Amino acid sequence: MAQSVALLATCWTTAGSAGPLIDNDFSEFSLLERISAAAEAGYTGFGLLLEDLQVAEKTVGWTQVRDHLRSSGIEHIEIEMLNDWFRSGPERVKSDQDRRYLLRAARFFRPRHVKVGGSIDLSERFSPELYGRALSWVCDDFAEVGCAVAFELMPHGVVDTIEKGVAMIDVANRPNAGLMLDLWHLTRSPSTIGDIAALPGHYITGVELDDGPLEPVRGDDLLYETLHDRKLPGEGEMDVAGFVAAVRATGFNGPWGVEMISDEHRRRGLAEQARESFRTARSFL
Repeated sequence: MAQSVALLATCWTTAGSAGPLIDNDFSEFSLLERISAAAEAGYTGFGLLLEDLQVAEKTVGWTQVRDHLRSSGIEHIEIEMLNDWFRSGPERVKSDQDRRYLLRAARFFRPRHVKVGGSIDLSERFSPELYGRALSWVCDDFAEVGCAVAFELMPHGVVDTIEKGVAMIDVANRPNAGLMLDLWHLTRSPSTIGDIAALPGHYITGVELDDGPLEPVRGDDLLYETLHDRKLPGEGEMDVAGFVAAVRATGFNGPWGVEMISDEHRRRGLAEQARESFRTARSFL
């Protein structure tokens, strides 16, 4: 039986030729154009990147972006990405600046969640106490604007398993703290589909659909692979249907994010990026 679901185009899904950690990291399309393309494809959720928000604020202004989101039928908003919130020193100074900016954006756009990431320096040791305490402070800040905090597990990062993520969330002990589960990341991690299905639902803030080869194609360079080699849902070998079933078993009922980051996707036109990512993801829902 078909179920009514909401799909959210994450920030890179409609970013044109831009992508994270590549030479071209600013979209050639305005947020207004990207929102229109996503809405026309069928999305009712949209992701706002910190850097895109900065550009929009200096050009069309946030009010026009917010009005366009509303008039386009976008009901679910996410903002990203906060990094280095668990550190000290100069990196933390920059992180705190980004946090204040994202908090201001959250007050204005009222997103359902903000995405945060951990360290990708695998020489570092994971400390659930360090991460958990720092996450609790982030959660307290965003709770004031009614915003959840979604920590994204990454196989090329220090927090690479559901077990570690749960330990961090338990230390944080905040009702607005949860995990972002991305199919690509989870497939490349030591965690399993069964681990997802066994999760109590309150640990999951958001999920993301994508696809790729079942086995790594670039050896241990998972960071490069996740930025260049993802596939549309159903066009790779990952267990998209199993992932969807496992997430549903937890009771998750939020919007389903679609995060397409690849060289192939960046060669598509904006309308095709939105249309094909929506079509392929929707076929599993």
